[in-house]
Amino acid sequence: PAKEQEIFNNLLSKQVDGIIFLGGTLTDDIKAQINRASVPVVVSGTNGKDDGIASVNIDFVKASEEVTEKLVQSGAEKFAFVGAGYSKKAQEDVFTGLKNVLEKHKLTVEDHLMYIGNETYKDGIRAYEQLSSYKPDAVLSISDEQAIGIVHGALDAGLSVPEDIQVVSFNNTRLVEMVRPQLSSVIQPLYDIGAVGMRLLTKYMNNEEIAEPNVVLPYTIRYRGTTRH
Repeated sequence: PAKEQEIFNNLLSKQVDGIIFLGGTLTDDIKAQINRASVPVVVSGTNGKDDGIASVNIDFVKASEEVTEKLVQSGAEKFAFVGAGYSKKAQEDVFTGLKNVLEKHKLTVEDHLMYIGNETYKDGIRAYEQLSSYKPDAVLSISDEQAIGIVHGALDAGLSVPEDIQVVSFNNTRLVEMVRPQLSSVIQPLYDIGAVGMRLLTKYMNNEEIAEPNVVLPYTIRYRGTTRH
């Protein structure tokens, strides 16, 4: 966040006409900077609606609910949640969707089955080591790298994926198809998020009428080798 604030201030000092903020966490300081900015700002890949900031994003709550329901229907009962801390709002929304569905099925995510770390493969290994003694049978992970670390940690411990433990991530980077088993993931339309964000910013720069300042785009879910079909 400190680096992002520095870059934000640097851009403003260069007298740019508008700024697109891609992903990341909107800290209180960054929100204040956006609201004080003399040029329009659009955030892409994170939700600014609650803070009155124009944004383009997917509905992470709905995506998480859909994934969780699929996992419950496949027989999963003990869920773990692994966050990465990069996009706090997306992390909160995914956890909200998870809780919504589990409550409907009289299930819960217990505190000891939550892990917040960073978006690295090694941290995914650490996450699995911390969670493994509680024997979760499904994991929702914000980060692909962490998710791959969790899968490999489970395999190294002698478990079968997805028979013993299922894992779904929310990034869908190219890594998901480069590993075996291939990682099930939520797909964000990154090109569309960028393009729509640019169009929205251009409208603000041209003082055009904005029908909806917070655009929600459709997502898709690709169930691959880390979930039961």
